[in-house]
Amino acid sequence: MLKLSREILAEVNSQKYYCWEASLFTPITSAETDILFEITQASDCDRDENLYDEDSLITELCEGLCKKLIAKLLPFDLKLTRADDEGVWFIGDMR
Repeated sequence: MLKLSREILAEVNSQKYYCWEASLFTPITSAETDILFEITQASDCDRDENLYDEDSLITELCEGLCKKLIAKLLPFDLKLTRADDEGVWFIGDMR
C-alpha cells in the first residue's frame, strides 16, 4: 500500500465560481506528488494541472486531484463538490 510518510496540512480554498483547490501548509516534494498520482490513479489532465519542477516544492493541488484524494477519506461515495464563500461542500451517496 502506498502512502506518504508524514502528515500534510492543507486548506481548501474556493476560487471564482464553483472551482476550488487545496493550498498546502506543508509543501510536498515531486516524489510525494508522484505517490499521490499513483494513489489516486490520476488522469493525464490531473497530472497536467499539477505540473511541477523536479527541484521545487509543491504548495497547491488542483481540484481534480483533491477530489480523488478526499473521496478516499470520506465515509460516502463522493458525487459532487460545490465551492462557495463558506468553503467547499462534498455531496454524495452513502456506501
